[in-house]
Amino acid sequence: MGTPPSDSGRTERIRVERRHPLPGYFECRRQIELLQRFQDLVRYQSWGYGKHEVAMFARPLEELLPPHGGDVKDSTALLRQETLQSIPRVTMALNHAGLSARMTYTKYKHKYDMEKQELVETPVSTSYHAIEDYYRLPETFESFEMLMEIINKGIGYYKYRMNAAFWELFNPLVWIAKLLHMPLFVLERAELLDEKTPSIWLKFFEWALRGAWLVILFLVASLLAQRLGVSIPWEVILSKL
Repeated sequence: MGTPPSDSGRTERIRVERRHPLPGYFECRRQIELLQRFQDLVRYQSWGYGKHEVAMFARPLEELLPPHGGDVKDSTALLRQETLQSIPRVTMALNHAGLSARMTYTKYKHKYDMEKQELVETPVSTSYHAIEDYYRLPETFESFEMLMEIINKGIGYYKYRMNAAFWELFNPLVWIAKLLHMPLFVLERAELLDEKTPSIWLKFFEWALRGAWLVILFLVASLLAQRLGVSIPWEVILSKL
């Protein structure tokens, strides 16, 4: 990381909210593991401020780093490599959770004021992304605490979401919703569903989804009628549509 600032500083969060589809159960598990691993990597590198957290929370380096021939305690380069490779995925995980990793660090420089004939403190603010700019963050305990806070909030979100997503695995309505979303998923992957998508395409899939719902309702009604021994006059119903 860079040279620590010589003047005192202050770090603030800048909130930026984004919306993404809710992650499923297995996706939440993957994201929790990713964030916890990144958190441990940071604890081993945070200018000595993470020593107490390493002792309390962090996994051994042997579990964090891939097998290699050197001494695991002299693995500074490998720690940096693993951290850098994790940064894009961690950034996306926090974005999907709707959490901001943007922070502003304000340090105060002393400048001589000609009018007052004395030294005055002048604030100088710099904006950082706590994850992407990790190796450029000010080397202060406040920066370390802010980084841990951001990651912990991400872990907390995915743990909360994972509990809800577990019960959704057994909810038939959720599976129906996923099936009905498949045409939109195909359009999104084909990069056809955006602000420039012709309205005729959206209308077509809107009516296609409505038709799918009608088919599902007819099938459910037919199954219930068979179990109850009730005859549904489909010919009469269809003739009046």
